Amino acid sequence: MKLKFGILWFEDQKDDIQPGITRVEREIKKHGFEPNIDFYPNLEGLQDLANVQTGWHAYELVVVDYNLEGIQGDEVAKVIRSHFPFTRILFYSSETKQHLIQIMVEAGVEGVFCEQRDALTDILLNFVEDLVAGVNRLESMRGLAASTIGRCDEMLRDSLKMLGQWDESEARAICQKIDEKVCAGISSNKNMLERCKNLTDRLNSRCVTSAHLYMVVSSRLKKLKIAKAQREKLVKYDKEALEPRNALSHAAEIEGTGGNWEIHCSSGNTLSTEDFSVIRSNLLAHLQNLKDINFIISSHVQQQTPDN
Repeated sequence: MKLKFGILWFEDQKDDIQPGITRVEREIKKHGFEPNIDFYPNLEGLQDLANVQTGWHAYELVVVDYNLEGIQGDEVAKVIRSHFPFTRILFYSSETKQHLIQIMVEAGVEGVFCEQRDALTDILLNFVEDLVAGVNRLESMRGLAASTIGRCDEMLRDSLKMLGQWDESEARAICQKIDEKVCAGISSNKNMLERCKNLTDRLNSRCVTSAHLYMVVSSRLKKLKIAKAQREKLVKYDKEALEPRNALSHAAEIEGTGGNWEIHCSSGNTLSTEDFSVIRSNLLAHLQNLKDINFIISSHVQQQTPDN
């Protein structure tokens, strides 16, 4: 999920449910998301909307008035479900919930929620709560934060580019400030390292990066002449694990012209969903390699320990 919470809503009498819409928007904002509710009075352009959902997953929920003008309710259900096979869909009507469910069964439509119009707002609030709960996990939030910061970074870069192109002296001043900040960061790292008294302090220090850790492990394994095969795999750790992580942390997600999201990295490279599959495979392989290294080190330590 992005910072926008998308709802696609088919309703030909929007004014009648405006108070409920306001409550739903308020609930979405409460969770820190931007409500993006698109309303359509009928099913015209449905295929285009379905293509948008397939390519960009713009909507977390599709809400449909069962009694849209010009089309029978059971036909609405069939058409909507066929175009949005994997999206949560909520049908509502002035009919009872039980009657709606029965109509769905008779029409052979599966996997949709039904609710009476009077209870619509409350059930929508529950939907929002449930969907938000799914992203209130560490991994989801990490991805959301990284994606958002990547977009912010792109905007900040654009600001500096514009200032630099506007005036040469401004460009020199920006360069000087960037150099100053980077060098300040390096100095800060040295100060943190000087406060480390032992190995535990160093391993817990923010100045010791992922790159430092893997390089030290590699050098120690080589010194001990163990885990040769694992060391050969570890040589690729920076390119296959650290570089993709860093690239994704500072990347921006942009709507591509082909109907899919494009991932633009600060280096100028673009990542695709196929690249994601390769990255995941590499990460899993390196995770297993590090587990093997730990097992080998543990065995080596036990062999070298007296009384073993």
